[in-house]
Amino acid sequence: MSLPKMILFDAGKTLVNYGEVPTTLKSIQQIYPYITHNPNGWTCEDIERKCSEVFDALDGCRAARFEVPEQTGLKLLFDILDISFSLPMEEIERIYGAHFIDAYPVEQAEEFLTYLHHKGIRTGVISNFIFSSSRLLEWLTNLYPNNEFEFVVTSSDYGIRKPNKLLFEVAVSKSRLSPGEIWYVGDKAAVDVAGSQSAGMVPVLYNSPRNKPQTAPDGVLSIHSYDELTKILEHMR
Repeated sequence: MSLPKMILFDAGKTLVNYGEVPTTLKSIQQIYPYITHNPNGWTCEDIERKCSEVFDALDGCRAARFEVPEQTGLKLLFDILDISFSLPMEEIERIYGAHFIDAYPVEQAEEFLTYLHHKGIRTGVISNFIFSSSRLLEWLTNLYPNNEFEFVVTSSDYGIRKPNKLLFEVAVSKSRLSPGEIWYVGDKAAVDVAGSQSAGMVPVLYNSPRNKPQTAPDGVLSIHSYDELTKILEHMR
């Protein structure tokens, strides 16, 4: 195993920790003033109930490793309710999403990203994420304002979810590197390790303290902190 030319990251529990999940009602309340057509007089509470029904149904698609973008789910919801807005759905999604996730950085991640930048190791992100890659980059930039991510690949942009190797192949193409020159750090063995390995990348299992302990497959590097990964890279140098 040689030093990577690029390290790609999962987002959730690898770069981003989530706090208490706000209620869907709060997000609906933020977009409600922009409604221009609501002939049935649906209230925020009415919309929340239907929202739960719609997104519970879409979870079956995600369980089958297909992604339904949040914007598509919202369009489905509001077309069923015959609700229209004064803003385009992309902007409605942005306002809705801004109040949907309470996020903060993973321990030591910022220092590790700075270390990689100083060492000339490129970085990027591949994530299962219901919002678009541009939206995820906005959140990541709020958390890591000095990030040097070259690209962000999300499942919502392509309709498929990790561990489908096609998402990783998109990243390989964007990197202009061979797969073996790229390491991928993620917190789920069955998703992140399996997916990156199937695409020829070098997987690294980040055993997040927010997950149950996982055993890495034979030959796969497993870490418990970014300081640990920094030491491994320094030793390889």
